[in-house]
Amino acid sequence: MEPWYKAVKPRKEVREGRSFNPDDFAIALEQDRSPDFLRLANPLSALYPKDSGEKRLLDVMLLAVPR
Repeated sequence: MEPWYKAVKPRKEVREGRSFNPDDFAIALEQDRSPDFLRLANPLSALYPKDSGEKRLLDVMLLAVPR
């Protein structure tokens, strides 16, 4: 098996030496996922406490999904 650092191409920001927001990275990954993510994200978001980082991230991902 090939090491992850040889199999994965870094994001454009990283290749150019710029920093990037991890939340933006997570949102980009989730937008390419199956509809199962959208089906499960709303109930999961409802279960997390209002001030949790997990809820905030899920809510941002849901808002970023094209309708």
